[in-house]
Amino acid sequence: MKYKRIYITGIGGSGKTTFARKLSKILNVKIFEIDQIAHKKEDYTRLSEKIIEKRIKKILSKKEWIAEGAYTRTTWISPLMKKSNLVIFIDIPTIIANKRIIFRFIKRKLSKGSRSEKLFKGIMTENYS
Repeated sequence: MKYKRIYITGIGGSGKTTFARKLSKILNVKIFEIDQIAHKKEDYTRLSEKIIEKRIKKILSKKEWIAEGAYTRTTWISPLMKKSNLVIFIDIPTIIANKRIIFRFIKRKLSKGSRSEKLFKGIMTENYS
């Protein structure tokens, strides 16, 4: 595989996570969702910069990875982008992204307590520390 360190970015609702998950399966490379790295799993509040940087360093120490997130203006994303040998920016019309975000919000509200909520909680419990 030519590309071993991939960073995927774009606006919310652009399809970053979906694309990253599909690419992860094809390439058999672990995916790291920056939202889960930067937020507490219990209440989704933002973690301190120091904790986030520690988690990012852990990713960077790996031989291969796919990281995805909408973060581009934070100092802790810069090392990820620099160490990536491929950066993918997903650019779609804002109207489409907004529709996806609304649909995702409704879907999550309707499925409260369902398998998808348990799956989301499972993703949030992955240990990045």
